[in-house]
Amino acid sequence: MASDSSPRVINELLAQHQHKLTDTMIREIKNRMVPSKEGIIESHMASNPYTPEDIVIDLFNMATSVDEEMATTEAKDELLKKVLENHNLPEEYIVKAYELGLADNESIASNPNTPKKILRDIFLKYQKDPYNRYGSRIRNALALNPSVQSNMLREIYKDHNAGDSSDSSFVQNPNTPSDILKSIYLKSKRWDGNANNAHL
Repeated sequence: MASDSSPRVINELLAQHQHKLTDTMIREIKNRMVPSKEGIIESHMASNPYTPEDIVIDLFNMATSVDEEMATTEAKDELLKKVLENHNLPEEYIVKAYELGLADNESIASNPNTPKKILRDIFLKYQKDPYNRYGSRIRNALALNPSVQSNMLREIYKDHNAGDSSDSSFVQNPNTPSDILKSIYLKSKRWDGNANNAHL
């Protein structure tokens, strides 16, 4: 493989075939890769759910290190976002990112390894401004998180407004109470009825 095509090929492997990469292959890619200032390969690796825990931790340290040089702050922020969404990142690193204010709360809200206390703190922070667009994304992330239990899902559902958070987020969570699912179902029937009437 020509050296000038290697980063492009690795990018394609990580982006398009992540589910086919074995633990050994991911480790080989990590050992061979030259850190890029753009962080593209690193971001693909961080977003791969099959990347081993120790490599995810290495990527976390890379994204949070003051000594690590990347082309832009945005590249570093994007890498940290992907790392914090990775379910192989241990709880202690999520706590560190949250307590130091290093990260996007949406990423932390989406990770099932995030402690319940932090999930509640994030919800309460954005509950105060229900019409905030970013708050809507936070509620979607929380509603999708399988670590959020039914009592908190009730609070999130009560807090969200029509057209604000996506009902599909609640539908996808196995902890969503049956009465909420029923409410969503009835709402979807009303919407279908209105849409059909509009075409008459």
